Amino acid sequence: MNFDLIVARGQLPWTPNPHAEDLDVWHEHEIPFAGTFQQAGHVILFTAVGNIDSSMTIGSWAYTELLTQPPATFSDVDEMRDWVESQFVGAKAIYAVSRDLVLFRYSECKQVETLYDGASDFLDEVLDSVTDKRSRDLARFSAHQAEVEVVEKELVDA
Repeated sequence: MNFDLIVARGQLPWTPNPHAEDLDVWHEHEIPFAGTFQQAGHVILFTAVGNIDSSMTIGSWAYTELLTQPPATFSDVDEMRDWVESQFVGAKAIYAVSRDLVLFRYSECKQVETLYDGASDFLDEVLDSVTDKRSRDLARFSAHQAEVEVVEKELVDA
């Protein structure tokens, strides 16, 4: 499988290149969150990473070749998410970032430990690519502040 051809700039995350075909959406709400598409005889699993909705400006996405047959059905969204995440454990994957649901940057193919570890590493690479130190520092600060906000909401809601 040539992972370099899976993602192209300017494409929608669920059809990330002009050669993606046979889209099978497993979960959607306004936009597809997870599913598969075919490319050159291979089945590619795609998923939104984290919580994404159509109103978000920036979204993270992940892609890997599906090497095992998925269950015929999932009992609920949590079971599907668990199964999707398990497909990234130790797998080769590509990560991408979308702006207004259009892909604008993507990673090289890499072996990842887990879905979220790979996504975090890729987002660190995106931040590191900002050449202006002040902008990079401000972006990192904003990211950390957002993390604290997420944790704070979880603690309050618990």
